[in-house]
Amino acid sequence: TAKALRQVINGVGGKGIRVDVVDVDRR
Repeated sequence: TAKALRQVINGVGGKGIRVDVVDVDRR
């Protein structure tokens, strides 16, 4: 799931806040 979320962030344009969500999910 972390990989799929990471792809979405890349598509959005690396907003930054969304990246935090992925960090929590990965934890």
